[in-house]
Amino acid sequence: MEHKASVWHIGWDMNLLAAAYAGIVTSSISYYVQGLVMKVKGPVFATAFSPLMMIVVAIMGSFILAEKIYLGGVLGSVLIVAGLYSVLWGKYKEEKEKEKLKEIPQAIKAAQINNNINNIELHKAEAKNLPIVGTTLPTKTNQQGA
Repeated sequence: MEHKASVWHIGWDMNLLAAAYAGIVTSSISYYVQGLVMKVKGPVFATAFSPLMMIVVAIMGSFILAEKIYLGGVLGSVLIVAGLYSVLWGKYKEEKEKEKLKEIPQAIKAAQINNNINNIELHKAEAKNLPIVGTTLPTKTNQQGA
């Protein structure tokens, strides 16, 4: 490792261009891909994959920089992947239910709505025709005379 401060100085040369390129271009590609995913699949998928970046960074760090991966990091990665899987599974089930609703033709939907309205009207008519049942409650005068 270099202990000279001049080594860390970035001047107006290829070092500055490389750092700017790495920051600007990769960030713009990342935001563009996230925008496409949000447009096609919705915001759930874009946000669900954000924690996955930490796992990728840890794996790349172990390969490129020879960093050690500890048990806590592995367990955390497993939890992140399990959470991601559960979110994607729930989203898949939700989309499957939406597709089932889209398969029902409009005529059947209208008939179901009209049938529900007719059932409500029928219950109202039946309620009007019900006989009134009277009940008497025992009072003190009824109990004394008995």
